[in-house]
This record gives sequence, structure tokens and C-alpha cells, in this order.
Amino acid sequence: MAEHQAILAPEKNPEYYAYYELLWHLGGSQSDIANLNAENVDWQDRTIAYFRMKTGSRVMFHFSESVVEILKALPPHGPLFPRIHKSREADRATYFKRRCKLRGVSGVTLHSYRYAWAQRA
Repeated sequence: MAEHQAILAPEKNPEYYAYYELLWHLGGSQSDIANLNAENVDWQDRTIAYFRMKTGSRVMFHFSESVVEILKALPPHGPLFPRIHKSREADRATYFKRRCKLRGVSGVTLHSYRYAWAQRA
């Protein structure tokens, strides 16, 4: 949590801020979360459902009030992360690595969000 907060605190780009927040709360892979669409969100059931890019298996998360706040700030139609969605996986990883280095966080990758979520779950 401390590393996550250190990464988020100075993040000025609202799209990346929300992206890292959803990674933290959902624990999805960086590509799966980057490719989420507003249509993946079921507001009535408070779920996010999609098919994993790597395996094709269906994933469904029930989300809490903290995720509601993040989602409200994202586009209501189409990709939730329009710019990140268009970037390559390697570019997202490089951006993240640069951010970590600037913030004095080491030993963390975008994959760490999946592991951190699994530990919390």
C-alpha cells in the first residue's frame, strides 16, 4: 500500500491515476485493465466483467464504493482509458518504471498489482 501511495501521490495525469487505482482495486493484468470499456461495467449489479486477453477466460469483479468513485470519473462510453488503451504494453511498463524511479520506488512492476491484490484477497 505504501508503494502504491508513493506512486499515486504525485501523479498529475488523471487517466494514469485512475488506471493505477483500478489496477490496485481489481488486480487485473495491465493489458486487461487498459482495455476495459464502459460497457464492461454493470452499474446495477456493481460488477466489471471481461474476457482475459491472455487466456480468454471470463473474469467478473464485484466492486465497492471506492471503485464507484474511480469509475464515475472515467468516460461513460467506449474505452475507460482512451490514451492508455492505444499504447503498447511495453510503453505502459516503461512509463510505470520511470514513475517508480522518480518516486524512489524499486522492485515494483505493473505485474506487482496483481500479486498485491492476490495477497489482499
